[in-house]
Amino acid sequence: MTDEQDTYVCREPAYTEERDNACLLIWPDIPNWIVVDREAFEFIKAIQGENTLEYVKEQFFEVAEGFLTSKEADAFIESLLSTHVLYNKEDGPFDIPARSQKIRSIILYPTNRCNLRCIMCYNNENLQAVGEKTDELTAEEYKDFFDQIVPFLADSRTSVQILGGEPLVVPEKTLKIMEYASSSVDHIALSTNGTLITREFAKRAARIEHVNVQVSIDSPYREHHEALRGKGTYDRTIEGIKILIEENVATALNMVCHQGNLDELEEYYKLAFDLEVKRARFIPLQLAGAAIECGLKVPSYKELMEKSLAVFKENPQYKTLMGSDFLSTTAAICRNCAKQGWCGTGLRVMMLNADGTVYPCPNHYLPEFVVGNIREKRFAEMWESSEVLRKIRETYPVESLNEQCAQCPVRHWCVGWCRGETYQVTGSMTAPSVLCEDIKQMIIDMFFNVSLERDVFGEVPKEFGKAQDLKRL
Repeated sequence: MTDEQDTYVCREPAYTEERDNACLLIWPDIPNWIVVDREAFEFIKAIQGENTLEYVKEQFFEVAEGFLTSKEADAFIESLLSTHVLYNKEDGPFDIPARSQKIRSIILYPTNRCNLRCIMCYNNENLQAVGEKTDELTAEEYKDFFDQIVPFLADSRTSVQILGGEPLVVPEKTLKIMEYASSSVDHIALSTNGTLITREFAKRAARIEHVNVQVSIDSPYREHHEALRGKGTYDRTIEGIKILIEENVATALNMVCHQGNLDELEEYYKLAFDLEVKRARFIPLQLAGAAIECGLKVPSYKELMEKSLAVFKENPQYKTLMGSDFLSTTAAICRNCAKQGWCGTGLRVMMLNADGTVYPCPNHYLPEFVVGNIREKRFAEMWESSEVLRKIRETYPVESLNEQCAQCPVRHWCVGWCRGETYQVTGSMTAPSVLCEDIKQMIIDMFFNVSLERDVFGEVPKEFGKAQDLKRL
């Protein structure tokens, strides 16, 4: 019960910024952020320190007189109390603990064989020719692995992501894996280059519950797409997409964004809209594998956010395609206010390679990060005793990763970003992200955008104490 004569303390924000009449305040220790008007900003500044709740309310009415009703003022003060910006001195500051995490995302490679050689492939060093003889796991071995890992899964928001290699080089095995996994997770996402999609595959995929097939198309223009993925790939990919749509498979497009195709976003969404796919994703080029030296340049995250936001503001019909794109997932990341250690690799994410080797994630697909092999060890043994996982879990928490990250006001939203990308570029497990300043500015901008661009984002309520959505991975 709240006593208005008790003494209350208002936390001082670690970061503030004003744009026009919108003021951003960030409290990373809770963690929380708000965007308010100048009156509310002045009020928060006026009550920093120790005051009775009665005095706090008097101060607010004085600052906001003529702008707010008593009911609105009480609601705002209650929001400060409920989010622990304002706390009872006797109780002391509330410290939201970091949440323990179970596995939410299982990444499977049914094969390392691929029919293409895309110039920016994150897995280029491990790709094999389609006809090459391999000792890949069988469908039965994947099922056995799945039985082993299920007890370690979270209770909700779990997914299987099927990557590779090109999964449709082995369509029968891929379908069997999807069929078996569908009863144990909330979502299955298959990523394909689209050139090997057949009607038979589409018919079977359509019968599997909560499956999404994501098809890569890196430009709405044939010549630009084929410059990355090979001559003749564009038309085959478009034909594959049409087959999926005709067979009622939930289909998403995915475009890898680099500096050379940022201005193609609007035409990309027009193509996706005309094809009648369910979602259209775009993600920034990641510095992993061949992308590090392929000649393509990583886009500015801030610019990517601004250009994509402009597309949806100018073309509201395309908002039906939002949800798993970089803009939407960044908004979702900013919505979550929770103490989070790192991106999730080796804790909320685990990966199984086609040869049976377990890794923390695709961007840690390196010899030094081998967790074990399921042909030699049970998953439970790896999970509990792997030296690789122990080192990751001790090293990656953002609060102690390095001094720069530990002091950053957006650390629990950035969480050090992709640690695998940073390692592949710098060779260091503890270095800040190579895109640190760009990511920081993007997150700050997104705090403003989520609050002010309601026509695009709608009402996006914040969630406290919950893990981030892993769609960005």
